[in-house]
Amino acid sequence: MPVHGSEHAPKFDSKASSLLEFLDQYEVLADDRGLQGQDCIKQLLCYLPSDERELWSGLTEAKTSDFDMFVAEVKVMYLGCEGNRCYALSDLQAIARKYVSMPMPLVEELSAYYRAFHKVMQPLLASNHIGMAKR
Repeated sequence: MPVHGSEHAPKFDSKASSLLEFLDQYEVLADDRGLQGQDCIKQLLCYLPSDERELWSGLTEAKTSDFDMFVAEVKVMYLGCEGNRCYALSDLQAIARKYVSMPMPLVEELSAYYRAFHKVMQPLLASNHIGMAKR
């Protein structure tokens, strides 16, 4: 297994949005190395930032040999990691507040705002949390 922090090691930034990608990367490595059960759980903990490592190692399923149950328990703590991300109108307002005072002399800055706004707006529209008038 790659050493924590090395170029090929899976990395987790403690965000729900990146949890599944981190777990997928880890599982590919673990499968290649034939890790199972408790060994798989222990090795996964080595790739976490210290706060996450402390949290995850204290979970009930971390002491078992069932990696899938452990992962399921982890996912419960990261709302929005599966399926559609959970956004609220306040998330959209926060993006607008952040960018309203930011100068955007280059198309890259405007493009960053546009992508951030649409990333949150699209699921809100799709779930009818906002209507076309709020857009």
